[in-house]
Amino acid sequence: MAGRAYWMVSEMDKNKAQILCTVPVGQSLIDKVNAGGIDMDIIPFISIRTFSGKSLESEIVSLYQEAANIVFTSNNAVKAVAAYKDKYDPQWEIYCIGHATQKTVSENFGAEKIKATADNASELADQIIKKAGAKEIVFFCGDIHRDELPAKLKGAGIGVREIIVYKTIITPQEVSKKYDAILFFSPSAVNSFFEVNTADEKTIFFAIGNTTASAISEKTSNIVVVSDKPAKEELLELAIKYFQNKTVNV
Repeated sequence: MAGRAYWMVSEMDKNKAQILCTVPVGQSLIDKVNAGGIDMDIIPFISIRTFSGKSLESEIVSLYQEAANIVFTSNNAVKAVAAYKDKYDPQWEIYCIGHATQKTVSENFGAEKIKATADNASELADQIIKKAGAKEIVFFCGDIHRDELPAKLKGAGIGVREIIVYKTIITPQEVSKKYDAILFFSPSAVNSFFEVNTADEKTIFFAIGNTTASAISEKTSNIVVVSDKPAKEELLELAIKYFQNKTVNV
């Protein structure tokens, strides 16, 4: 389609599995997919716009100077908050989703500040209730997020101060090519894709977690394969194993 923004990772080969990845990934992961005998296209279906402004900056900088219980469930939120870090070394106790988000927290704030991690927001809420002993947490998030974490915390008597630091923008694009598999990393991307596309009956869907899998299942009855861990690497490796006829739970 003219004007469509995407990257063709390798030449079409009819003997290879054809998959669509709905977020940009690093060259090392692209190489791994190619080495697995798979052709992959990359077409993003969402974009992220980080918020800015004096009011938000003042709120974040003020928190940098306080002892606070902080929650991150998104890599984008960590990066948005870290942009204001400057010379501060905040005395925070941080609770975050594991893997990519945990890595970014460690790089920007130090691994020693991480008090607990989990594979999804609901389990992270359980960890906070168990370990935090706090009356309030600060939840840095995007404008679109599920309510499991704040609802659980509020139900346990813990106040939740939400600070929205980025906006998720859906970018629907028509896809004419038929894929053996499509990989999704968020419910927002799922909704964006299905806004202008339908699922081919033979396409296998791969989801980074149960929340994303549920969003896919609301749109199609096709097979959905779910990663055990919320990481790009895990999901891509799962797709490779699937098409190399290795054992994969579906």
